[in-house]
Amino acid sequence: MNTDGITVGADPYNRPSGAIELNGETCLEYPESVVATDRSFTVASWVNIEDPARLETIMSIAGENNMGLRLRHLENGVFQFRLVSADAAEGAGATVRQRSSTTTAEAGQWYHIAGVYDASVGQMHLYVNGVLEGSLTVGKQWQATGATLIGCAGTESDATRGEYFTGSLHDVRFWRGAVESYELADMMAAPPAETAARWDFNNFDEPLTPRADVTGNGNDLAITGTEFYDPVGYNKAPDNALLFEGTSHARTTGPVIATDESFTIATWMRADDVTRDGVAVSITGGSRSTIVVKYSVANARWEFAAPPTAEHPWHVAGAAATPSDTHMGYLFLVGVYDLPSNELRLYIDGAPVATATDVVMPSSTGSVVIGAEGNADGTIRDGLIGAVDDTIIWQGALECATIASIFLPTLPEEVC
Repeated sequence: MNTDGITVGADPYNRPSGAIELNGETCLEYPESVVATDRSFTVASWVNIEDPARLETIMSIAGENNMGLRLRHLENGVFQFRLVSADAAEGAGATVRQRSSTTTAEAGQWYHIAGVYDASVGQMHLYVNGVLEGSLTVGKQWQATGATLIGCAGTESDATRGEYFTGSLHDVRFWRGAVESYELADMMAAPPAETAARWDFNNFDEPLTPRADVTGNGNDLAITGTEFYDPVGYNKAPDNALLFEGTSHARTTGPVIATDESFTIATWMRADDVTRDGVAVSITGGSRSTIVVKYSVANARWEFAAPPTAEHPWHVAGAAATPSDTHMGYLFLVGVYDLPSNELRLYIDGAPVATATDVVMPSSTGSVVIGAEGNADGTIRDGLIGAVDDTIIWQGALECATIASIFLPTLPEEVC
């Protein structure tokens, strides 16, 4: 597939090459059809639209004079699965067969869009986020033998491409055969996580500082106490890490994620004093924090924990681990709250190590605190003596394979 001019950027899991970012001027093209459009097929993609008011094609397969399939969104924001009866121009022998969604897209949101053609019954179906939103009996279809296009529309008789897509596409799929509705619903069990904030604590030219949220979402940190940096981070490179002496901490001015929905927190933590509790990341709640990533001296282990509230007891996923010299005494700690399964999951250096069950997380509008557990009144407890490096927060539950691959690309097949 020709990728000239295509930007490959971070996907919703913050992996550096998991999504394509299209600018409305170019698209991906493979020189032939990857599915037989006169037989049963399914096409699907995660879609993040920049401008819902544009007419744009997500994916298509070209015939000589028309397209064998087209999945797109319209100027009114709805999604559309479109077929035509013949390889001819519309109005010159081709009858349009299409179904549009009831869902209207919003900019910056991820949607899972799927089009299914079932040749055995001659029907087409459109699904949005695993839910059937349109069906139509269309009879037999014809075979388009031209290019497979991702992010635009076009035919073989005209080299011009149009309806260019603007936004991000993730996990684009073509199947031979009609995928059943329950299979599409299964894909919706874990929609892509949205990167809410990232602080890598590296030096930047002005106006950015080492405390800046590098996602551009505006969740910059403010330091309370003395501001210290270690010039060498977890990766032994000349990158900063934020140092803490037990009383200083950093916090956002407002909330970053909804804690009563699925979320993931990843951080590189170094505890220089393990004779006391130390918190790397927390989110303030109604009295004390709603969630913490910490070292517990009483349990001699690393923990992803939800402190007690009036309605809920402690929920803790914890495990012992020894930091290695490979990462300068840091551990890569990842905590996942999975709302559908009501679980807290802890990963250390990419591997799953502990799970807490029957967890119902309360809603919090509190700020993120780095280097301590933040209380609702602005005070702290369990201040860290140590360092925190590259820290990322997602709205959504990352899968094991994604977490493992962030730590080491070959690790998923070993631990997941």
